[in-house]
Amino acid sequence: MKIYLDGAYYFITCATSQHKPFLKNDLYKNIVFDKISKALKNLHLPDLAISVQNDHYHFLTKIDHKEKIGRLLNLINGGSSYEINKIENINRRFWGDYWMRIIENEVVLNKVIGYIVGNPLKHGIVKSFEELQEYPYCTFDKLIAIYDKQTAEEFVRSVIKLDFE
Repeated sequence: MKIYLDGAYYFITCATSQHKPFLKNDLYKNIVFDKISKALKNLHLPDLAISVQNDHYHFLTKIDHKEKIGRLLNLINGGSSYEINKIENINRRFWGDYWMRIIENEVVLNKVIGYIVGNPLKHGIVKSFEELQEYPYCTFDKLIAIYDKQTAEEFVRSVIKLDFE
């Protein structure tokens, strides 16, 4: 049983069907990133952190009314799978399971932000903080703009073991 709360921070993750790397293509990553960004904007929800990898995405937002959760996931998953399946001229189940966690405090909130924006490093899609800053399917650059580069890197280091350091 899932418990939903109004006015809570939600860490949401969704994997592709059977974790297949359907999103290896940059065009497809862009479609998913764009759907997340637009869905959050359309539902008047903040985009606190977003990242898209080859077989899943993560984002963090504050949901004012729990009724928006279903609409949010439909806009993202339904919209992106429709567009990508149309490009490939196939009809397949694109998205698999999703997970949601309610964030209880600021310490956990900051760790989740670090985890989300650092996920392309964790999965080896990028190999350095410089590449992460240029990775267009992640909001690491937004974190830098809010804080600074050193603080943003510390958010990531606090939760992800980095092989390049």
